[in-house]
Amino acid sequence: MELIKQFLQCLENMKLSIKFIGAISIILLFMTVMDIAFNAEKSRRITHDTVKEWAFLFAENVRVSLNTLMRNGEMDIRFSLFDTMQKELTGLKDVRVIRSQLTNDLFMEVNKRRVIPPLKEAKNGYENEITGLKAILSAAVDEDEKEEIQEQIEDLAYNIAEIDEQIEEAAAFIAMDPREQPRDELDKIVLKTGRTVYRFNGDNARVIIPYAAKKEGCSEQDGCHLYAKPGDVLGAINLEFSLEKINQQISDNNVEMAGLWFIRFIIFLLVIIFLLSFIITKNLYKMLDVFGKISEGDFSVRAEVKSKDEIGLLGNGFNKMAASLEETRKELDKRLLEIYALYNVSKTLNTGFETEQLLIKLIEDISKNMDIDRMMILLPDTKFTKLTVASHTGFTKEEISRVKPNLYEGIYSLVASEGICRIIENIDTDVTVTEQDIFSKDIGSLIAVPLLRRGDVLGIICAFRNRPKQFGFSDLKLFNSVAEHLAVALENARLFEKTKEMAITDGLTNLYNKRFMLEKLESEIDRAARGGHDLSFLIMDIDNFKHYNDTNGHPAGDRLLKELASIIQDFIRKTDIACRYGGEEFVVILPETKKADAKTVAEKLVKKIAGHPFEFAEKQPLGCISVSMGLAAYPCDASDVEALIIIGDNALYAAKTSGKNRVVLS
Repeated sequence: MELIKQFLQCLENMKLSIKFIGAISIILLFMTVMDIAFNAEKSRRITHDTVKEWAFLFAENVRVSLNTLMRNGEMDIRFSLFDTMQKELTGLKDVRVIRSQLTNDLFMEVNKRRVIPPLKEAKNGYENEITGLKAILSAAVDEDEKEEIQEQIEDLAYNIAEIDEQIEEAAAFIAMDPREQPRDELDKIVLKTGRTVYRFNGDNARVIIPYAAKKEGCSEQDGCHLYAKPGDVLGAINLEFSLEKINQQISDNNVEMAGLWFIRFIIFLLVIIFLLSFIITKNLYKMLDVFGKISEGDFSVRAEVKSKDEIGLLGNGFNKMAASLEETRKELDKRLLEIYALYNVSKTLNTGFETEQLLIKLIEDISKNMDIDRMMILLPDTKFTKLTVASHTGFTKEEISRVKPNLYEGIYSLVASEGICRIIENIDTDVTVTEQDIFSKDIGSLIAVPLLRRGDVLGIICAFRNRPKQFGFSDLKLFNSVAEHLAVALENARLFEKTKEMAITDGLTNLYNKRFMLEKLESEIDRAARGGHDLSFLIMDIDNFKHYNDTNGHPAGDRLLKELASIIQDFIRKTDIACRYGGEEFVVILPETKKADAKTVAEKLVKKIAGHPFEFAEKQPLGCISVSMGLAAYPCDASDVEALIIIGDNALYAAKTSGKNRVVLS
């Protein structure tokens, strides 16, 4: 107690200035410790919140990727995708999908309700057709007709067998892959409750994010979502990653922050001593005013410095800090803008598969969110002999007419041939840029990034800025990310368009198939009705085709069909539509063509075919490859698709029975 009394007595005997400095020192020290602790905890919370947000966005990207794989029938590669993510993404330890048993049940329900019934209906239709054909067969007299009917019955029987296999496959039990089963209690809890679980343990983090069916706003309206009830948990995505580097950065930042706060503590003490020695209230208030503006977010304000003493040094240091904060905020704003632009790009790429609309929407989004004056996407032709502009923005008509990228010299040649990115910060000082590469004297900087997919260059994305603006390496990083997304989307779009084309094209002859012919004939009849036009319909059959196959073999018959299809396609107009109707039967739709004119076309075509030097033509009964053709027209013969086909088919039959190698009008 005596020592305490002596200490208090010493405090009372100290000078007022020392007491003031001591009190302020204690307060400042306490505030420094509290601020360091608060900022350290705040950094930890922000880090965890950022990790949660990143994990959710990453899980959404994984889910969207899986949906894309499912729509494309490529779900078998999902585990390879996960392995690649773990190898290429630093810190990612594990990524996997946890599938709910309900998902398998829903897929079985989809097969039961949506897949199997149409197959059974198609099977019944084929069986009914067989029954009808058997009745026709029993009444037929002509041997060619019997053979043709028998071939149709066999084709239908083969289709029924294929449908039976599809029904059996759809009805089979869908087993859950062991790699997608719940592994621990956390997995089961998420699947049961549908709530996201976050676990942070030192340098390790684990996030399990469920995905559930929604009543509204669900991006998937097919597959297992079709019969799922709102709120049904269909599965979850488990992410495990290391926070070692982040925690180390936080620790280093805390040490630096402590050092900075200690420096500020010393500076404040010096200021206090100076204030006690001189009257500086005015300058202090000025500094406080500047502090207030900075705290309100006005980083452009600067302290007025009139001397080189401690106050002047403090003002300079503060101004440097404010300038640094201002630059940091500008950089953060730029990064946020880039992230938003990349988000819009990803959203655009997931909206559909039509290549032209995809590219147009893409460059509009990027140029709108970034400071870009001109932008274009170049795509090579199938033989990679030239580049053409697939989409552009910011160009005048005169400028875009001068865009003729050279594949053999200049910057585009380098990007396309070697698949490397190029950033030209200043075109005036870069020797690789040729006059053909620049379409306007205003352009001062450019970026060219290849669209690489599986080692192939699918195209080039190019961006231009006018003088004096320049691109930096941060812009190149953004465009690399855009190019990666775009390359995948472009490949998917081309695959989608190819699939659409295959769905309406005959695989052997490359002509349109019967399904497309029926749809097109109906639309052309509707168009003819609206415009008051005529329409002619030709249906032809190769004479003695069975004899040709039996004599020369089916491979020769296939070659004959392909060659005949090529002759028909080359002979007709671009506006006419040639289709393979089935077997050795072909159809030609002649829009806006009167019956008399169609007769002339048909007779010329029959004569051209009969005079063509087909392989083994001399072995045919008529001494040549010939066709019999029936002609019907709208509206004089029929007013709908079914009637027009029947009338044309009857005319074809008449041509067959009256000697073949001729045209018969209905």
